[in-house]
Amino acid sequence: MGNKVKKVKGTEKLDELKKKQAVLKARIEQMEAKAKTQERKQDVRRKILLGAFILEEAKKEGKVDELYQKMDGFLVRNSDRVLFNLPPTEKAEEEAKGENSKKTKQQ
Repeated sequence: MGNKVKKVKGTEKLDELKKKQAVLKARIEQMEAKAKTQERKQDVRRKILLGAFILEEAKKEGKVDELYQKMDGFLVRNSDRVLFNLPPTEKAEEEAKGENSKKTKQQ
């Protein structure tokens, strides 16, 4: 009978340790997610500041239009291209036509 008591206590201890492990794992995952979120925010902030600097320099040098034209080869999405007064890409136009025809067929 004493042997059964030891097994029960051992099982309880194991269960307790597994619960602690689950809690620690959740905390680790939460902290990792927070760190990733912070890094993404910092990356976005760096990009905003760099873009602001480049745009300011282009304004000083009177080369804003030239800068926007350089963006022509870089920007793919039409929603981005509109911000720089660039025409839509052929690929994006084809995709838009495809989406419009899908919508028409669905109606």
